[in-house]
Amino acid sequence: MKKLVTILMALFCAVILFFTFFGETLFYEAKPQVTTHSVYSMFTADGNTAPIIPKESLVDGEYIYVVTYIQGFSAEISSAEMREVTTQEYDDTYLLVIEGDLRNGEKVIITSDRPFNDGDKVTVVE
Repeated sequence: MKKLVTILMALFCAVILFFTFFGETLFYEAKPQVTTHSVYSMFTADGNTAPIIPKESLVDGEYIYVVTYIQGFSAEISSAEMREVTTQEYDDTYLLVIEGDLRNGEKVIITSDRPFNDGDKVTVVE
């Protein structure tokens, strides 16, 4: 019985040490790695301002994913939030958002290393 307890304690300590050193890496590699672009506003022809986004951030012609942040216990947790937008061509690489909830400074997702859905946790790669 004493040997069994000693073996279980050794295994428990090994698991604790493993997750202490490699847990963060495992956690971040389990989530989609995304690249983002910060949103800023441009003046339109009619004198108003509208957010501008890269064309590659548009999904199915009417949706974008924005990174939202929530303060966790020890770190900030980022997730993907889908938003419906109406866009208008600005130039070869950018679109004006003429309708939709999008503010200056928010980060729209441009690329991802794997598929994800609305509400999924993501890792932002700069």
